[in-house]
Amino acid sequence: MKRFGLYLSLLLIFFLILAPLIAVKEAISTGKIPRVIDRLHLNTGNTTRLAEQDWSSMQQLVLKQRYDSIQPDAVVVVDGDSWPLALACQSFSAKPLKLPVILFNHTETSINEVITKINTWSPRGLNEFNGADVLLVGQNTLSLQNELQQRGHNTSVFSNPDIFENVAAVRDTLLKASNKKNQAVLIVGSDNVKYALPAAAWMAHRGTPVLLVERDRVPDATRRALNEIDAENIYVLAPLSQVSNSIENELQEWGQVTRIGEEDPAAHAVSFARFYDATNRFGWQATQVTAEAARHFLLGSIKEDWRIFLAGNQLFSGPNFGPLLFTSADKLTAQTEKFLWSTTPDWWVTPAEGPFNHTWVLGGPTQVSYAVQGRVDFIQEMRDYLDQGDQGISGIEALALVWFALSLACAIWTWFHLSTRLTQVAPFMKLSWLLVMLVLGPVGLWSYYICYRGYNHQVALGEFPRPLWVQVLSATLGTVGFGMSTMVTVAFLLAYFGLPLFILQGPLFWLGSPMTQSILWSYLAALAVNIFIFVPLMLRSKEPSAYWDTVRDNALTVFFSMTAISIGMMSAMWLMQMRGLTVMPEEENIIWWATVWGANIIGLITGYIGNWPLVVRGRKIGTM
Repeated sequence: MKRFGLYLSLLLIFFLILAPLIAVKEAISTGKIPRVIDRLHLNTGNTTRLAEQDWSSMQQLVLKQRYDSIQPDAVVVVDGDSWPLALACQSFSAKPLKLPVILFNHTETSINEVITKINTWSPRGLNEFNGADVLLVGQNTLSLQNELQQRGHNTSVFSNPDIFENVAAVRDTLLKASNKKNQAVLIVGSDNVKYALPAAAWMAHRGTPVLLVERDRVPDATRRALNEIDAENIYVLAPLSQVSNSIENELQEWGQVTRIGEEDPAAHAVSFARFYDATNRFGWQATQVTAEAARHFLLGSIKEDWRIFLAGNQLFSGPNFGPLLFTSADKLTAQTEKFLWSTTPDWWVTPAEGPFNHTWVLGGPTQVSYAVQGRVDFIQEMRDYLDQGDQGISGIEALALVWFALSLACAIWTWFHLSTRLTQVAPFMKLSWLLVMLVLGPVGLWSYYICYRGYNHQVALGEFPRPLWVQVLSATLGTVGFGMSTMVTVAFLLAYFGLPLFILQGPLFWLGSPMTQSILWSYLAALAVNIFIFVPLMLRSKEPSAYWDTVRDNALTVFFSMTAISIGMMSAMWLMQMRGLTVMPEEENIIWWATVWGANIIGLITGYIGNWPLVVRGRKIGTM
């Protein structure tokens, strides 16, 4: 029995050290996401999936949803093989023009689809385009011109082979048509589309045109465009690998330059989503709760075809608007997850207060898994302000992490102190003190100091003479060490592996609830450990009676002591987890451990009250 008790105590110590680390791992990682989740539907309360597998199907879906109920003034058809032109044309879909933008690839099927779509819309034509109702941008779109003119459409063509010239011409036309002057200048690099894509959602929402530069050169067309405008603010959306510092310095000639960019594409998109220039009202300000702040997000796989993003982008040219974000197919990228946590809406009195976030997922489950979508849905769920912090863990959870670290430190220090300065303490009492440190943390260390400060050990009796109130504290901690640690262990294992299912009818229905079962089984396990293992082993040096006689003599005392502790501990856990939190935490959440450690302190208080008469009557020893 002694060896069994030793192994059990060591097992409890290891558990109380290692089990909370699961929650720590969850807090610092991007979350536990199953590799495969089969679902009958693809949408959730906080996310909507545009589940088209290719950019052409995505384009048809978005254009139908966005424009089929209106008659546009004109239609923009852009070369689907040129991302700079396709990006530059996104500004046409913003106010005041609100023109549909069609990506075009040169195939017979695509030609027929584009012409059919334009005929369905019957665009009226724009005076700013000399009456043209179709704008063809890019050389590959020229194949449409004759067909459209035969159908009675008036076309305007931008087909300069120099991509920089063509982008600049699109910008000039856009500004002329929208009557916008002195707009901010948005600059992107011409080498990598991933770094330019985050500009698309902003362009579709606010209509800000874009200009291209090379990494180490400002093209002549871009120079002419900058010379023709009275720009005061230039925003370079590119990291150093795409636009060098020398170009940034050169752009100072035309206005104040602000760089927004990170080398990692996901972090790059997040940096633009966070950015806001309050003076010029440029940027999403997505982490701020204001009327203008973006509360919708467009999410797609970082490895996906850029056309998927630009095809789905026009969804944000209407009342829905927000930044474009990247993720990997099977796991939400850490930078994106951290950003989404920082935008999670909080409410003070009722969830009806808003604001309400929503994420639009581009592509099917093979492109962005349902697990990622579910993670995003969970992050964007509205939460009580008091429960949440800026980065996915609340202040309470941060304190819990600190508490856990202090508990480990207290346990280590106590073990060294017991091993070097208080060698006369019984072995099982030493193990009990380690468990006390792990369940009570700094409060346990304070109790240890109170129990042994300045009290001379009486070797003959194996006791430390103490005042009555300290004896009660020591006696209570004797039950706390193995009792609380057992209750915490059992509660965790039941939550982790699942509870037995009991469905009861009538007035005893509440006995079948998970929380009731967790409390009951944890209490019974702790009672059994103290009655049959810890107390008999602790009292062997005090009571020379046989094992079963010791168990029988002390069973009722242990019952009263353990019950007094459980009343406070379990009641506090129930109140905090069922009433204090908006959602009952899982065992892998830090907040679960926070409630457990908080409940342990309450259990110590009620246990102290319950143990007082037991010590006064000599039923419990408080001098060990």
